[in-house]
Amino acid sequence: MISKNKILLLLLLLLTINVSGQYSPPKTKELVDLSLAKLCPIDSTFICLLENALLQSDNINKRITITKNLNVFNITIIQKDSAYYKIYIELSINPSKKGMGYIVKGDFIYVFQGDLQPLFNETKTLRKFSYSQFSNTIDPPFWILCYNSKNNSMKIIEEKTHY
Repeated sequence: MISKNKILLLLLLLLTINVSGQYSPPKTKELVDLSLAKLCPIDSTFICLLENALLQSDNINKRITITKNLNVFNITIIQKDSAYYKIYIELSINPSKKGMGYIVKGDFIYVFQGDLQPLFNETKTLRKFSYSQFSNTIDPPFWILCYNSKNNSMKIIEEKTHY
């Protein structure tokens, strides 16, 4: 048999929910502030090549039309040797918390991290980004590119999108 205490507790809980109107679960989102330095490219050819490689991709155009709020490219640059760089890119709604600097071009924000020294100069201009740490997005598109600084060429090595 159910004890009187359990029944009273259940009634008290139901009364509390009815009196306050609707039960609202505790908020699980935490706001995060991130300040990033504005970057100045040493050679603007790199940014043009990057933008051309990304925007020529059919997958990015499809994804942008599906989800308008994906406008941040989180980019990790790893220098393989004196001429070659591997570039990992993810399209997102939020800048990466590991971001070291950013560039705005058109409707997009490019947030960079990794081996930036040979490609960018950091300015003293800071921009504050605020966003919810736990904001959910659908699986974002992801690219891996290769950049050759000697002949200024860039190509997509791998491209993953989830529809």
